[in-house]
Amino acid sequence: HQMIFGNKAYNEAGKKKENSNLEVYSYPLEKESIYSKEEIEAFIIANDINEKVNSHYQVYDKDEEKLRDVKYSDFSILIDRASSFDTFKKVFLYEKIPLSIYQDEKLTDSEIFFVIRNIFKLIALVYDKKYDKEMEYVFLSIGRSFLFKYTDQELFDIVTSNSYDKTEIIDKINYILNNISSKTIAMILDEIINEFNVYENLRRIPNLESNYVKIEYMYSLAANLNNMGYSFRDFDEFLENVLNTKNEIKFSMNKESSESAKIMTIHASKGLEYSVCYFPGLYKNFNIQELKGKILYNNDLGIVLDYDDEGIDESFYKELLRRDFYQNEVSEKIRLLYVAVTRAKEKMIFIMPEVEKENEEYDDEGIVLNDIRVAYRNFLDMLTSIKSKLMPYIKNIDLTKLHLTKKYNIINDTNLFNNIEKSNNKIKVTNVPKVSVIKKESSHFSKNSSKIFTKDEKDKMEFGTKMHYYLETLDLKNPELSDIEENYKEKIEAFLKINLLKNIKEAKVYQEYEFVEESEQEEKHGVIDLMIEYSDYIDIIDYKLKNIDDEAYNKQLNGYKNYIENLTNKKVNTYLYSIMDEKYHKVE
Repeated sequence: HQMIFGNKAYNEAGKKKENSNLEVYSYPLEKESIYSKEEIEAFIIANDINEKVNSHYQVYDKDEEKLRDVKYSDFSILIDRASSFDTFKKVFLYEKIPLSIYQDEKLTDSEIFFVIRNIFKLIALVYDKKYDKEMEYVFLSIGRSFLFKYTDQELFDIVTSNSYDKTEIIDKINYILNNISSKTIAMILDEIINEFNVYENLRRIPNLESNYVKIEYMYSLAANLNNMGYSFRDFDEFLENVLNTKNEIKFSMNKESSESAKIMTIHASKGLEYSVCYFPGLYKNFNIQELKGKILYNNDLGIVLDYDDEGIDESFYKELLRRDFYQNEVSEKIRLLYVAVTRAKEKMIFIMPEVEKENEEYDDEGIVLNDIRVAYRNFLDMLTSIKSKLMPYIKNIDLTKLHLTKKYNIINDTNLFNNIEKSNNKIKVTNVPKVSVIKKESSHFSKNSSKIFTKDEKDKMEFGTKMHYYLETLDLKNPELSDIEENYKEKIEAFLKINLLKNIKEAKVYQEYEFVEESEQEEKHGVIDLMIEYSDYIDIIDYKLKNIDDEAYNKQLNGYKNYIENLTNKKVNTYLYSIMDEKYHKVE
């Protein structure tokens, strides 16, 4: 508790500080209440946000270096799991508060994934001349997608007459198949994007920005698998396996520009900061599914069974395993809580039901005894074990003043069209003269490569890929390296010591910043590894495995620089960093 709350929570006298950056909102539990704890906490937070906005609550603006009125985007709600998101979204909509759900996107939860996967499948089928039932399904799926405007009758005629070869779809597939053995997966994906006019047709479906990012992610995926020796057939099988095994390929979306409050899991909050952070759902028990099986495994104890000489019974070994599991689980949750509370720049607010139980015992250093900590089953247990320390910061919530209602749950059933005044005025249609159409080219800032790699080079590239992952997900302002493997940790520590990062705590940090630069002739897509924004300038750092002297990299970085300078009107410096050599140089 000292590590997490320390000087932030209370002074030496245990008295509440003026403008304390810690508050605990405690609400009573009524046995006969028709409202769940989840609903109550959603209303408490929504009410508090509205109150702060309407009363012009002041927060510090680091860019302007002065206090200003709080905005919705200054608030975030951090919760252990995503199951409560829907309730919060409905309550906030009812209370007229804009709320964005900040969570990992699933690559497979999108039409663009299925379309590209089916095109790869069709390429393999046409290559093998397999005009079978699977071919029919895949062709129909592509023909009915957002890429084409075939009618059901047209598709029916094509399938029944087996006239696939006379269609635009197969013409495009045959073009891509030309010299396909000499093409990398990324090159094939590039041809699919261009031949099928994917970017142009994306405007027919929702979530344009999200789909752009998913395509970029598929480019990255294709490049990584190509480095591991995958062919286009292997890539097709890989995408098929992702679906059949229900593996979840997730990635984060950059939504920081949204002028709304944010709700997210604690895991997704790493690297982000908000002026005011709320922490609901503290009463929800940790997941202990791993202890419920009849056959368990532990690295130290080996296989543990619920059997002894007299039959089925919990063994002494299972009790040891259970204690070891809880010890590790609680340690992990304490670290997770630390991640959560350090997201708050100015105020952290815990939402918790009233509890009578107090289980407080401390050792000579003021730390909660281990026997109490190992018995934690949720975050509420943690706060209860230091309740006396939190007393100066507890605010009792009067639920009668909260205006709880179940009406929030039917708000989506409202037919807004009934509120539109009917009109008999006819719309006049004027024919617009035809305009010339310029086909946009789609390209990437990053360098393309079709080189065949040796095993040693593949190993190094896999090392580089994992390093990129660590540097993408690591909180660079408050790095926690305890769970990172030693050989990666050394390289990360070397990177954290470079001179460019010495003032990073004073800056805004953007990791894996995706963008699309659009002109009349071309759309360019890029992903910036690391962008550090200070008050008067911006540093862009691009990670490379080893070589940072390639002229193509300079062109790539200059593309990033021009885009960000036009976007921000700030001076931009660009750097290339060699992971293996632990050095960097400025790109002029």
